[in-house]
Amino acid sequence: DYMREKKNFAEGVARAKLVLQDVEREFEEISGRKYGAVEKYMTEDADIVFISAGTIAKEAEIAVERLREKGIKAGALRIRFLRPFPKEEVGELDAERIIVANRALSPGSDAQLTQDVKCSLFDAGKAPEVISVVCGLGGKEVTAEDFMKMSKLRKREEVWWI
Repeated sequence: DYMREKKNFAEGVARAKLVLQDVEREFEEISGRKYGAVEKYMTEDADIVFISAGTIAKEAEIAVERLREKGIKAGALRIRFLRPFPKEEVGELDAERIIVANRALSPGSDAQLTQDVKCSLFDAGKAPEVISVVCGLGGKEVTAEDFMKMSKLRKREEVWWI
């Protein structure tokens, strides 16, 4: 029945995390490179952390460097695996403000990446200001300058558009 199939699916996703860890270890042994579910960039002391996935994450890192040159403690977290979502790694963040750059839209709600980030932080007992930004739809380029603009956003809007 439907309920059993959904339960089996959820259990399979949970097991996938262990399989991914094994595959990562094997890949590291073969290639000498290690990636992981997330890539943290200067997040240890950051007051602001940009969270993104895919190619725009490099632009976030460039913005982090520029912001740090201005004395703003910024960091970036690149999500490499969306499922299973790396909730423990996201939950480790201690920033006051998290800016989630979404290349997707969910009208009437936060985009999926923002929802996953908020749930991860909540489950970790943390309540930073989380700002959802929609950007890069339809292949529109997202630049370091866009992330610089995002760094100035405050939670006045439900969803910001860049």
